[in-house]
Amino acid sequence: MMMRITRRINKMEQKVVFKKIEDVLYAYPKYQNRLKEEQKHLTNVELEKSYRLKELNNQNCYKYKSDLEKLEETRDRIYHNIQRYEEILFRINEALDMVKGHKYYDFIPMKYFNKMTYEYIAEKFDINVSSVYKAKNKILGSLEIHFLAQKLICY
Repeated sequence: MMMRITRRINKMEQKVVFKKIEDVLYAYPKYQNRLKEEQKHLTNVELEKSYRLKELNNQNCYKYKSDLEKLEETRDRIYHNIQRYEEILFRINEALDMVKGHKYYDFIPMKYFNKMTYEYIAEKFDINVSSVYKAKNKILGSLEIHFLAQKLICY
């Protein structure tokens, strides 16, 4: 009885971990797009004319910033965003590189990057749909340790 309860808890924990991995994989193309957008913004930085034109300093007086200061702050913010996206993409790529030789590696881009259905993937692999679900669990199980090592997920 205790063994079944433990096994059920482990399966539930595994589902949570797999869900976290899937969330990161689904977000991968979004990070790529955001990186490209930020790189475009960095090359075409336009001065923001909004509520950020003035800043409150310690004496509760408004400090007006020059256009050059505002431009530099905008560039810095964009540059830090680029660094953050590059770091995330690097970590995901490192984890994916560790399982590139896996029999079902191609499942990852098909499902998570190209958003193909399980039925379409089954057709491509020439297997039945239930086998695709098993393949998903195998590849996600292989990715788990690498995602943990890259600090992309945590328990």
